[in-house]
Amino acid sequence: MTKPDVEVYAVGPLTASCCAPKAMKRAAVERAVNAQYPTGIRSRWTISKDKTFRTGEPHPKVCENDSDRRHYLLHC
Repeated sequence: MTKPDVEVYAVGPLTASCCAPKAMKRAAVERAVNAQYPTGIRSRWTISKDKTFRTGEPHPKVCENDSDRRHYLLHC
């Protein structure tokens, strides 16, 4: 089984986090997250403009398991 290009690892009512290839454009990341986890409301998932995650880590951040991937925070 192959791993999806975008792996959503946390989903809440208003926020989500995912891991995606570094080369992937932000719009493609957003499309992938929306396809996997539709919000069910008019607002769609978009990559946050925040400079850090809640923990203070930079946003986006380099994946600790694969330096060719990035972690993103999304809001709806």
